Parts: sequence; structure tokens; C-alpha cells
Amino acid sequence: MYEQLKNSQFARLLLITFLILVLQIPTAMLQGLVSDRQNLRQEAISSITSNWGREQAILGPQLYVPYIRRSQVGKDEKADVKYGTFLPDDLQVTGNLKTEVRYRGIFEVPIYQTKLDIRGRICPS
Repeated sequence: MYEQLKNSQFARLLLITFLILVLQIPTAMLQGLVSDRQNLRQEAISSITSNWGREQAILGPQLYVPYIRRSQVGKDEKADVKYGTFLPDDLQVTGNLKTEVRYRGIFEVPIYQTKLDIRGRICPS
């Protein structure tokens, strides 16, 4: 009987299938652990950045000039207030950037501080 099972292709296939299924258990446990760690890391980042502020966009100076746009539709005249936007011809940005690492549990989160000096010159055309 043992010799028949030993040489049987079906028995080998059944054994390999059983081993694959048994080895899926620790794989699933590790995936759960990795997912929990990723969630904890995201919570640590959110906790620290809520005190320091989130990402920011820095724009240079802009000049908004109101003007009246008139249009004639039949006998009626229509006037709309529009705004022209002028950007600087010359823009200079200088600053210092400081980095610092904050810790929440086992997680490190870098934070940044900067002081900027933004200067622009708008030339009339």
C-alpha cells in the first residue's frame, strides 16, 4: 500500500497542494502585520504633521488690475469688471531650510522649517 502511494502522481500532487495551503497561513499573518505597521506609520505622520502643518505651495507676488470690459449687444451696452493678472519679470527667492526629525513610537517623521524672502519686480510694458 505504501509503495503504491509513494509512486502515485495523485498522492504527490495532493501532498504538494496541502503544503502550499499550510504555508499560506504564515504568509497571511505577515501581510496582516505589514498592513498594521503601515497604518500605524500613517497615523504617526498625520499626528506630527497636524501640529506642524501640511504641505504648502509658495507663489510669488502677483498684481491684479481691475478693468471694465464693455460690449454692445443690439441696443444694450453691457459692462463687466474683469481683472488682469501681471506676474513679475524678475523674481528672487532666498531662504534657509532647517530639517528636524520627530519620533512617534518606532517611526521617524522629518519636518521642515523655512524662512523665505520673496521679491519681484513688475515692469510696465
